[in-house]
Amino acid sequence: MKKIAILLSLIVSANAQYLEFDGTNDYIEATDNSFPMGSEVRTAAMWIKTTQTGEKYFFCYGKDDTQYQRWSIGISNGYNLVEFNNASVHSEKIVNDGLWHHIAASYDGTNMNIYVDGSKESLSGDINVTFDTKSSGKVLIGDNSDTSVPAGSYRFKGSIDEVSVFNKALSADEILELYKSGSELNLISNSGDYVSSSNLVGYWRFNEGTGTTVGDASSKGNDGTIYGANWIDGESSFNDKGTKAITFNVELPTHSLPDTNISLVFWKSGAESNECTGCNGRDTVSMRKLSDDHWEATVGLDTTLVAGDVGESMYWYHYFKTIPDYTIKEDLERFKSEPNPDGLRQLEPGWHKETPLVNKDTVIAWNNIAPESFEWISDVLDTVIINKDNITDTYNLQWAESKSVDLDSIHYLVNAKIGVYPVEEIYDTTVTTLPLTYQEFLENVFEETPGNGVTVKFSVSATDGKDTVKVSGDDRVVYVNRYEYLSTESEGIPTVFALHENYPNPFNPTTTLRFDLPEVSDITLTIYNMLGQRVKTFNMNDTPAGFHSIKWNAINDYGDPVGAGVYLYQLRANQYLETRKMVLLK
Repeated sequence: MKKIAILLSLIVSANAQYLEFDGTNDYIEATDNSFPMGSEVRTAAMWIKTTQTGEKYFFCYGKDDTQYQRWSIGISNGYNLVEFNNASVHSEKIVNDGLWHHIAASYDGTNMNIYVDGSKESLSGDINVTFDTKSSGKVLIGDNSDTSVPAGSYRFKGSIDEVSVFNKALSADEILELYKSGSELNLISNSGDYVSSSNLVGYWRFNEGTGTTVGDASSKGNDGTIYGANWIDGESSFNDKGTKAITFNVELPTHSLPDTNISLVFWKSGAESNECTGCNGRDTVSMRKLSDDHWEATVGLDTTLVAGDVGESMYWYHYFKTIPDYTIKEDLERFKSEPNPDGLRQLEPGWHKETPLVNKDTVIAWNNIAPESFEWISDVLDTVIINKDNITDTYNLQWAESKSVDLDSIHYLVNAKIGVYPVEEIYDTTVTTLPLTYQEFLENVFEETPGNGVTVKFSVSATDGKDTVKVSGDDRVVYVNRYEYLSTESEGIPTVFALHENYPNPFNPTTTLRFDLPEVSDITLTIYNMLGQRVKTFNMNDTPAGFHSIKWNAINDYGDPVGAGVYLYQLRANQYLETRKMVLLK
């Protein structure tokens, strides 16, 4: 199966230095020189981490006013919220889960857009925006400038890092680049899909690590003053370890699915439940096609630990194979297991730059997708009546096509159950219509079932060589009757009962037993071994007068092969009884 590679970047958390806000007294105030106002297009982006509930804001700029003369970004009941001139929208993804999330909000001249962790969100709320006359005001980080409520009512509790503002609506690719790169990307220079450094009007990197001032790296002079927020250094904190982009090479099998329908679900966990806090969870991500042979997906993983004396911590990253509407074996195959001996004691300076987690591993997006389900076309019940004139006619066994999402070749395995005998595979084919001649029924169906009629049950399965799917619906049942054929098989009617020499004799493993009936009879043809033990019995009721034959393939009544040796076969018909001898060779 052909594979194509995917670059999988796992963004672990945020920058090494960031600011933590207490939700009561802490905020940052800065100027908004050169910021977009009124109906001008814009984008604001930042990293946040919180478990706060209610309506709180982590970024705002514009005029202090009760009439919403501002652009505000926050959370409402766990969802990302944007307010713009008395209109508001919120995303559908929860962001107050205690993990780092990259948030971006833009206005493109018509609508507001929200991006969470590089993905554009579905929005609810007042999508259409109306404008008031705006004037320059100030920037608040960790707060909102609404003067209609007591000061601090909307203050944010949590962590904030890498805040940026643009006088442009960034493209989806640019926002994705900001998310993927984390703090590694300095926004004053273009890099990769990010091409809007010249549109940067406010950029607080929070890399000072100390003091009460945050510098504006955009050169617009919008430095800020810190009121109460605390500096956190990821290199020396037990509770946060900074940012590390981890890259995995993922093999995506060739497939026919739309690119947007493919996703992987990643599961991460700690070795001991009492060692790990906030590091359990599951992320579903979609593959993004960058080129014919290059795919990309980004997963956010949190690696926060609680200090203790339990011992070493171990991170496991598992993944589920998940494709909508298809069944894939979710075997929790592990693709990353790295020890972190410093996780529960002390963190070495610079550990996040040298961690073994940067090692590249290869995973398979899925091993195989079973063939699609398919249905019968043939009727549930049918009858085949064979006579001398129609043995070249055909019965068509038909079913719908089963397709392979990963473009494997599909084979159909056709099975038949004749009378009381076990199911046997009779065909391996790639067609969906199997013509069976009446001659085939004569030659195969009545080998071990002498008589006028027998029931045949057909089943079909589709296989790609790895997984097999049975056709939907009950087996197809065909009743085969050869009475008319036997009545006209030979010219004339025998005048006496007769049991003829089998042919061939000796045989291995099949021979034909022939007998003549001058009248309609109930017959029993029995095969014995030389000890007189019954081996095989053929019972035929109301057998028409004529010349008959039965094939025996050296199988006993239990379906087991018999050993080599001398056997007796005996015909009993009405008052007629005759026995002959035959030899089975091995």
